[in-house]
Amino acid sequence: KILVLVDQKKGGKSLDADQVASVNSLPFVEANLEQLKEFLPQFKSISTEHEKARKKAARREEAKRLDSEHKRAKGVLSTLHYLSLLTLDLKESLLTDSTVLH
Repeated sequence: KILVLVDQKKGGKSLDADQVASVNSLPFVEANLEQLKEFLPQFKSISTEHEKARKKAARREEAKRLDSEHKRAKGVLSTLHYLSLLTLDLKESLLTDSTVLH
């Protein structure tokens, strides 16, 4: 839009105060655009690094959760194993005791 105003000014059309201010700000706007173009690769790099860090943290949390579930399952299986051994011992004890009583 500023470029249209610049063309109108060059064509001899009179501009109001706001339009003149816009035309006069063109070098500043162009300089800002150039700076933004220079920063864009840096922003993309930061964004990529942030995404990698987020994915790494998610993988770490998933590994932690799986490890916790593994430990819990291992504990349950160990408990069941010991209970089954205890049950066998109790069965043998009961069988031995019941033959003694008869």
